[in-house]
Amino acid sequence: MKSGPAEGERGPDTLARVSSELREDFDARVVTGSVDVPVPDELEEFTRQTGSELGGLDGLVANIGGKRGGGLARLDPWRLACDLE
Repeated sequence: MKSGPAEGERGPDTLARVSSELREDFDARVVTGSVDVPVPDELEEFTRQTGSELGGLDGLVANIGGKRGGGLARLDPWRLACDLE
């Protein structure tokens, strides 16, 4: 398997390539999507659809990312992640 996406390479093409590699390399069932995680309705709908497609979910990791300049070491990481919008 190739390395994951670098910053700026998180678009639909990269998502399709990486999910295809996971399916091929690990014979895995993979569902991908782009969801605005801080918007509960979007996350709930994606979770519902994914659970339906896979026959249920045992767990879910909602990954959120972003950048903010300066002083990050002083900020609470959880609050920072939730306030990215």
